[in-house]
Amino acid sequence: LTFDYEVFLYRSGSPEKCMLEPTAQLLDVLRDNKAQATFFVDILYLWKLKQEGLDGVYNTIENQMRRMVAEGHRIELHLHPQWIEGAYQDNNWTFGALNYYRLQQLPEKKVPELFQIGLDMLNSIAQKEDADYKVFSFRAGGLCIQPFTDLKPIFERYRLTVDSSVAPGFKRHNDNLHYDFTKAPTKEFYRFDNKPAIEANDGKFIQIPLSTFDRGIGDKLFEKSNFVSEGTAVFGDGRAINMNDGGSNGLVYRLLTKFKTHKQLYSFDLLNSPLMVKKLLEEQPKLINVLSHPKLLSPYAFSEMERLFQSNQEIRFLNFRQVANEIGV
Repeated sequence: LTFDYEVFLYRSGSPEKCMLEPTAQLLDVLRDNKAQATFFVDILYLWKLKQEGLDGVYNTIENQMRRMVAEGHRIELHLHPQWIEGAYQDNNWTFGALNYYRLQQLPEKKVPELFQIGLDMLNSIAQKEDADYKVFSFRAGGLCIQPFTDLKPIFERYRLTVDSSVAPGFKRHNDNLHYDFTKAPTKEFYRFDNKPAIEANDGKFIQIPLSTFDRGIGDKLFEKSNFVSEGTAVFGDGRAINMNDGGSNGLVYRLLTKFKTHKQLYSFDLLNSPLMVKKLLEEQPKLINVLSHPKLLSPYAFSEMERLFQSNQEIRFLNFRQVANEIGV
């Protein structure tokens, strides 16, 4: 189970509703079910809180992150570089023209600086609970890990050995999002070197891709006949950026997905039916990497999570360190 720990990046919403309250409930559920998880922390948000002198909010979030580490979860690096343009006004954040949505849009010398800021902050927080703690994995904001050319020496310098930014079969190209994972291996994990979506047997890094399933007509009929209307309002009180470009990622894409089988991420976000847990219980791979966001969880999502935990199947819920140890990283 992996969670991107962040506010929204258009109308930010409050840290209480987007992060603190749903994550407190999530941590209770994980604790009660002896489950471990990994939180990819949008650390530049915390950096901006410090810059703006919002120490009360920062300290509350830090305390929750320390609880994550103390209870055996991982906090790992997640970078949304548009925080460089973030400005705090009237209890909300604004992001200007979004010139820096992807790391690849930044001046070359700025990127290592952001990694350094993020790693220093994350390790400093985690080491208050575990003196030997070291961040070792990364997830790119918006999954925009490509091209990897300028990021590779940064991974090497800071000993980041694991990435989790690839969603096999997915592709997006617009002003902000840019990735192509259509040729990525449909494996539970693999080595890579210069290209995160291309396997390299002697690669220096490990990709633990986001797991997907084929959502076909039968699944859509199942969703329709098992539609849930109660308890599906998400905790978060912000609004996401509209990433549709009106082309293949807009109306045409939505029409096609109504009638054709397409890839869907395993996620507890925005649930309106029990399909995702049904799929999780049916699948038998060694490893499934589920991507969710506390801000997009709902009371119904928590009930579905509990249903998964209480299933009779022998499922272990591991954090990324535990997974890496098992696959020999």
